[in-house]
Amino acid sequence: MNKLLKPRITPLLKIYDVSKNNVVYIKDETKQYTNAFKYRGVYNKFKVTNFDNYNGVVTASTGNHAQAVAFCAKQLGIKCTVFIPHNTPIKKTKKILGYSAKIYDNKELETYQICVNKAKEYALDNNYIYISSFDDIDIINGHKSIMDEIEIDKIDYTFSPIGGGGLISALLLSNRSKVIGVEMQNNDAMRQSLKNNQNTEIKLNLKDSNSFCEGILVSKIGDIPFNIAKKNNLEIINVDEKDIKNSINRLRLLGIKAEGAGAASYAAYLKSNICNSIVLCIVSGGNIDDYVYNTIIKEV
Repeated sequence: MNKLLKPRITPLLKIYDVSKNNVVYIKDETKQYTNAFKYRGVYNKFKVTNFDNYNGVVTASTGNHAQAVAFCAKQLGIKCTVFIPHNTPIKKTKKILGYSAKIYDNKELETYQICVNKAKEYALDNNYIYISSFDDIDIINGHKSIMDEIEIDKIDYTFSPIGGGGLISALLLSNRSKVIGVEMQNNDAMRQSLKNNQNTEIKLNLKDSNSFCEGILVSKIGDIPFNIAKKNNLEIINVDEKDIKNSINRLRLLGIKAEGAGAASYAAYLKSNICNSIVLCIVSGGNIDDYVYNTIIKEV
């Protein structure tokens, strides 16, 4: 059987924010395989999983996780099926197909959670193994490799987007700094869950969050991430589309082409009042349709 490609060591940019007297490091996961951090966790999951008794793998995703699963499956010659919301960006869909995966993305698949339910049914009906996008400790442990690459003695704050909670969990477990999670205004499943002291499914307000932020539009976070966030008293900052568009443009000037979710961490940093500190922002991915990206740049 072929071997999996190890995750790339991605760039770490260093900038000085004179206005806040901060040193800001930006971890550019747009340069990872499949152009997002997701490959790290999926790589680890594939490494520890025995697929011999299964006919293939199936997953649900807003796009980036599905690409990583499809890429790993192709490397090992394993059949792959993915369920993605019907409004998933074309760029992500084309890449998934490019890795020879079978895609379900019909109109009834309106949200990520619906895709999860359908993918789990498919796994049972077809003897496929279901690989969660974030509610899996193997996935979370794989994401820890981000921090393993960062050779900085002191980090005061780390900003990270929250989708289902896999990445934020890895950062919390790495215990390198105070971690600040970022969610969309009016679509903040983690914040609401922590407020309610239980993992709570929310109704997504899609009018307030355009599809270019699909990576952090999740109606329910994972149970494992919720418990990790609760134990570590996770702080959360909410951002809106204007914040993210501004962040996308600012990152462009640094040579980083970020998608909406990927730019959320830097958007939250720019919105924060943190001063006199060493800050790390995880730019989690860069799979954004060219038309959408160019439109955002023209607007800002």
